[in-house]
Amino acid sequence: MATRTQQMHQFLTGYLGPSSGPPTFGVPSKPLNARLPLSPGDSIPEGHRPIPTSSESNKKTNAQIPYVRQVYSQTGIAGLRMAPKEGDIVLVERTTMLRKEDQPGARLGHGTNSYAYTRTIESLNPELAEPRDEAYTYDTFPYRLDGVINNVDSVDPQNEFRDYTIANVAIYGPCRLDHGEATRCCFKKTLPGSVLYVGLEVELVDINAPNGQVTHKLVRFSSAQLSRGTHTLEGPGRELVCAWALGMIMDSNQSKNMVTVFVNVSPIRTVGPDMAEPYQIYTDENGDEQRVYARKSDDSRWWQEAQEEFEIRPLSAADQLKAKWHVPTLLPRTMDPPPDNERPSASWH
Repeated sequence: MATRTQQMHQFLTGYLGPSSGPPTFGVPSKPLNARLPLSPGDSIPEGHRPIPTSSESNKKTNAQIPYVRQVYSQTGIAGLRMAPKEGDIVLVERTTMLRKEDQPGARLGHGTNSYAYTRTIESLNPELAEPRDEAYTYDTFPYRLDGVINNVDSVDPQNEFRDYTIANVAIYGPCRLDHGEATRCCFKKTLPGSVLYVGLEVELVDINAPNGQVTHKLVRFSSAQLSRGTHTLEGPGRELVCAWALGMIMDSNQSKNMVTVFVNVSPIRTVGPDMAEPYQIYTDENGDEQRVYARKSDDSRWWQEAQEEFEIRPLSAADQLKAKWHVPTLLPRTMDPPPDNERPSASWH
């Protein structure tokens, strides 16, 4: 007589209900705990059988890392507050110098327990459009790309309770991203694997006055748009100050006007020999000062005292992106550029 083999793992127990009739779920009598009781001097327990792979599994490596932030609420229609929503890209403040500490809501909490202030691209661009005498650099720009809002709590649009809007921002891991017409980072029909970016552009107010005032703007774009030549990083009187890689698309059609992106923020800024660290500067046998950078992640040569070195050429953020995604070179145009980096015409290539 055949006997049923005992299952080693728990599989999907607790996740799938019975096939007949609606499933019934009850409240467990005691909280689930993956830890086994162990007192000093006791032997290590063997563990549960079958192995609880579903009810007591460890946290997966690709789990989202959320961080609590205080979000900026704009004044909208009829004086109501417009708080950011799920899927919005936000930037976090570098310092509180822009707001007085004695003002209410300058920063919630104290010290390391305080909530940093975040703002969306749409709330920052009107302020960045104001003319300035000096252009921002990566070091002087008061914000850094933070991540994507996962959910918003304490929304008070009527300002009845004078509450502060708090949001969980995904600074790493999978998260839903707004893919609406006005806020998408890539083509409407995008593909998994496309890398999304946020860039800071500077543009001359008067193209005939190179030393005149400038304006700034935060823009969204993707690796697909760069490799196809549908997004231009530079133009007459316009340059890319710096950029940030937001992450990579995992699901290009998660739901209506939503995609899933794996958030992994990394900056892209100007590099060059003048930015070398003190330990990367030495004097050669001729008495000349040299700046070199050792290659990283070459674990196969860990046993060598001196790693291979290479010189750093001055490269702007735009140069790095062009080299990475093989951006096609545009021929001298015979017409005005397309508005807001829309798809260029054939005469541009």
